[in-house]
Amino acid sequence: NGLVPFRTNSKVEDYDAPILERLQPPVEEWLRSFHDAELVITDSFHACVFSIIFRKPFICIGNKGRGSARFESLLSMFGLEDRLVDISDIDDVPLSPINWQYVEEILLQKKEAAIAFIKNSLDK
Repeated sequence: NGLVPFRTNSKVEDYDAPILERLQPPVEEWLRSFHDAELVITDSFHACVFSIIFRKPFICIGNKGRGSARFESLLSMFGLEDRLVDISDIDDVPLSPINWQYVEEILLQKKEAAIAFIKNSLDK
């Protein structure tokens, strides 16, 4: 897509990397990376969540070692199952536009249900 790639997280999985390369960025910097991104490619569940919150086009790379069920559950909730891809298919991912209006409607419904649940729980 002609975009300039950048990486926000450190090389935390590489225990042989020098300690300065394994330090995680501050939360503010990590969140800012979503604001600045035009496209997010990740194998992180939380990065998928924040991509949705910040309305950023994204691709989730399935990682069976970290568990794919939560990705599938999250993405199916918003009709975004096509965003979950296998690493071997990463070059052939069609980036269809995301219906953000639909996503926002679902988010609002989920938020209202969560608030109702909390209020109900506190009233007991």
